[in-house]
Amino acid sequence: MKKLGFLITTLIVSMMLSACSSDYIEISEDESNAIAQYCAHLLLKNDKNKVAERKLLDIDELEDYYKELHKDDPTPTPTPVEEDVTPTPTDEPEETPTPTEPEEKPTEAPIEDIDRAESLTELYDMEDFTVEFKSLSLTKTYSENAYSTLSAKEGENICAVEFVIRNTGSETKTFVSAGSKVAYALYCTNGDIYAPSLSMLGNDIQFLNDKIEKDEQYTAVLLFIINEDDTPAKLRAEGSESGKVYDKELQ
Repeated sequence: MKKLGFLITTLIVSMMLSACSSDYIEISEDESNAIAQYCAHLLLKNDKNKVAERKLLDIDELEDYYKELHKDDPTPTPTPVEEDVTPTPTDEPEETPTPTEPEEKPTEAPIEDIDRAESLTELYDMEDFTVEFKSLSLTKTYSENAYSTLSAKEGENICAVEFVIRNTGSETKTFVSAGSKVAYALYCTNGDIYAPSLSMLGNDIQFLNDKIEKDEQYTAVLLFIINEDDTPAKLRAEGSESGKVYDKELQ
């Protein structure tokens, strides 16, 4: 019994020391007795010297006793949880992007900004030679001579533009057009634009390499294959090196 008393005393002191290191919990006398009963029960249960007739409450009886002890306690009122009154964020309407001005497409340079040539002669810039527009004709066939004839396909026309090249020098000279780097385009009334066709004609001004006698008037040609419903409105020649432009109105 002394051993048991010593153990109980040690347990009570330990509980007191634990209470000193934590927040103080206030209990009633009945609760204190119940705790003592519970502690004594555990001690006796594990004691080697079993007590034949123990008068302590059984663990189940102890729980029933504790419930009976607190049956009249008021039911604790739950602490109300404050309702979150923070407004739920709503999706802000997307800002309508400010329409931007469409990028302006490059257009043909204004008339006053074009470096214009006075004549085809200025574009070719070949000593002792003049070049002039002669005529334009629409046809289904074009013949340079009896051995060279070109025919248009169905729905197309051949637009033949002829030029006069004159040798103004004192001797025979060769006119070589390849080195002049002059490009042509044919503008039609409906807005269609055509590049000249490549031909095997000997007098094609794009690939001319002929000797021209003094004071001779040589006829060169430029052919365009166009839709038969198109009407030529303007012939444009441009020097790729000088950047100058010569326009010949055809209406």
